Amino acid sequence: MTLVLNLVRSAVAPLTRTRLFRRAAPVALPPIEDFLGVVSGGRLQLSALLVHSLVLHSTGARTGAARTTRLMYTPDGHGRAIVAGTSFARARHPAWTYNLIRNPRAVVDVRGRRLTVVASLMNRGQRERAWFLIEKQWPGYRAYERNSGRTVRLFLLRPVAESPRGTVGTAFRRSDKTDFGKGVAAIAKMISLILCIRIERRRPIFSVNVTGITGLTRD
Repeated sequence: MTLVLNLVRSAVAPLTRTRLFRRAAPVALPPIEDFLGVVSGGRLQLSALLVHSLVLHSTGARTGAARTTRLMYTPDGHGRAIVAGTSFARARHPAWTYNLIRNPRAVVDVRGRRLTVVASLMNRGQRERAWFLIEKQWPGYRAYERNSGRTVRLFLLRPVAESPRGTVGTAFRRSDKTDFGKGVAAIAKMISLILCIRIERRRPIFSVNVTGITGLTRD
């Protein structure tokens, strides 16, 4: 499965760096993610099919309101997660980065677990290794920084607590395994369900009594 995943990543990664994708993705992806979240009961993210993904619950820097953001993350190899404020190479820093600077303590949902984390903005000495790990996971990802014309903010998320229980240190695992297999199976199951519903609606309904078939109707 890892070989297949790497091949898919290699094929998809260049497409995500195109101008068309950068324009369309911020508009098209959130509704798709919301739909998958509803039909899967929050267990499936589109991005999680190819990369490690989490849902960040931060506190608004100006409003103090709860904010939710879906992000790709990269395990740092020490039980922590790296997240990058690329925002599809747009010129402005994404709002969630301001939230973490103002309120470093946040909550993340990752692989069915909810963790409290503390975010720290990575310094120059940490950035090069972080980008190396990110691009090892998603080739060419730093092109977003070059195309944005700004220094992308990189954060390290350190778990401090988990609810209701579990081992915090294993949440952001180093393994290259993602939800690719589960995601494909879940999507296939949804497609199968939709097809079954359509077939059922088109299937003839027979009315039968002791004398045999007396009528034929369609929905």
